[in-house]
Amino acid sequence: MGTEREVKYQVLDQALFRRLNAMDHIGNFALEHAGTVDILTIYLDTPELTLFYSHHALRLRIMQGRVFLSLKGPSTSSDGLVQERPEDEADAPGFSEKLLPGAEDAMRLLPSSVQLLKSLTLCASLRSLDKRALHYVLHQSERAYEIACDSVVFSSPRRPGIKADATELEIEQKAGSVEGLQDLMRAFETFFAVVPRRGSSKYQDGLKALELI
Repeated sequence: MGTEREVKYQVLDQALFRRLNAMDHIGNFALEHAGTVDILTIYLDTPELTLFYSHHALRLRIMQGRVFLSLKGPSTSSDGLVQERPEDEADAPGFSEKLLPGAEDAMRLLPSSVQLLKSLTLCASLRSLDKRALHYVLHQSERAYEIACDSVVFSSPRRPGIKADATELEIEQKAGSVEGLQDLMRAFETFFAVVPRRGSSKYQDGLKALELI
C-alpha cells in the first residue's frame, strides 16, 4: 500500500482557478497546464457508513476511459496541514456506475482490504461528479507536484434528487519531497491568500453537504 501526501484548500469560487490557469510560474516553481478531465467517483460503504466512521474511503473512479478501485485509510499529519493517508489502488475493468463491485470483488482487487471489508455489505453512499483542471509543478523536468482544481457536484441515492456543489483545490506530492511541497504551499498561500484545510476529505465534504452525517 502506498502513501498519499497532499494539502487541501477550500476556495469560494473559480476566480482563483482562472488566475492559476493564466500563470506559468508560482514564485520559483514552473507550471505545466494539463487541461481538464471529467471524473465520476462512487463511494462505497455500508448503510451505517461503517467505513466512513472508521476513517476509510472505498471508491470506484471512472476517468479518461479507465475504471479503478481505491481504498484510503485514516489521515495523519505531522504539522496539521500536510495530510498523509495510506492508499491502495487497482484497475477494476468491467465495473461501472451501474455495475458496482461488492465486498468480495473489492477484497479480490485490493487484498489489503480483506480485514476491513470481510463480513460487510457494501452499497453506493455518495456520487461525486468532478470537473478537474490539472496543473503540474515541475522539478528537474519531472512532474513533482500535482495541483488539482475541482468543481464538484455531489449526489447520493440516500437523498434522491438532492445535489450540492463544492469548489476545492488540492496539491499532491508526486515525485518531489515533503520539503518541496511545504515550500510550494508557502508560495501558493502568498500569491493567493488561502489557508489550508485541516483533516478534510472529499467523502466527508460530500456527506456533510448532503446532510448525511
